[in-house]
Amino acid sequence: MKADGTIMPVLANAAERRFDNVVFTRVTLFRAPQRRRHERELAESRRQLQAQVSDAAKLQALSERNAELREQFIAVLGHDLRNPLAGLSGGIKMLGQSHTDPKSARILRLMNESIARMSGLTENLMDFARGRLGGGITIQKSTGERIEPLLAQVVNEMKAGHPDRDIQMAFDLSQPVDVDHARLAQMFSNLLGNAITHGSEEQPVVIEAKMDGGEFALSIANGGEPIPQPALDRLFQPFYRGEVRPSAQGLGLGLYIANQIAQAHGGRIEVASDKNETKFVLRMPMAKDFGNS
Repeated sequence: MKADGTIMPVLANAAERRFDNVVFTRVTLFRAPQRRRHERELAESRRQLQAQVSDAAKLQALSERNAELREQFIAVLGHDLRNPLAGLSGGIKMLGQSHTDPKSARILRLMNESIARMSGLTENLMDFARGRLGGGITIQKSTGERIEPLLAQVVNEMKAGHPDRDIQMAFDLSQPVDVDHARLAQMFSNLLGNAITHGSEEQPVVIEAKMDGGEFALSIANGGEPIPQPALDRLFQPFYRGEVRPSAQGLGLGLYIANQIAQAHGGRIEVASDKNETKFVLRMPMAKDFGNS
């Protein structure tokens, strides 16, 4: 204790010495005011760190809960949008039977196209919610059926909506491809729509389907500006749209859903983009059973 009555922190060092039968103990005291302060600071830092770790855990739990609620909301929204869309579609069909003049037919066709686009967005929302809240996208494979007519149908539907775009097809398939036809059409439509939206209008969209090394390969290529590497790294993330034209519409789920469908079939989607072309290639193994049935 110091002369003023305050306690002075010290470090004590003791050493024992023996001379014959006499034992000497030497005690050395060192003033240690800095050590005491450092101990207090260390204890305070430890307390603050523990509080931060606790807060981070709470924030993580809150973030996960918010994400789950958001995905549940998306699922409910997608489900509730189906009924009014079905009602609109039925009403348009009824009007088409009684209004056959060219002007009415054109208006009804445009309304049908809008409903089809809205239905596609709704299905993407539902698939996103299923993938996040359930066990992923499920498939029902058909066996022994040719898929060329299915691919051609998707192309023809896309041409009807984009009559000015040049879409070229080349199919070289030596065997049926066992897939979920509805899901494959959905995936192909998403990839083809992406090529039309982002590709050069002056260059054709080229589609090839073939067997390649025991795999079914479906490629969609378009000209135009290459995709920057940062965008390539995020291309299949949900709700990512990158840089799009002002007229482009969508939620940024098309490529995400396409990739999920490919994975459900045991396949993958590869992307290559340079100044000459951008090409998406679905590769799907044919030698083993895959997916959910």
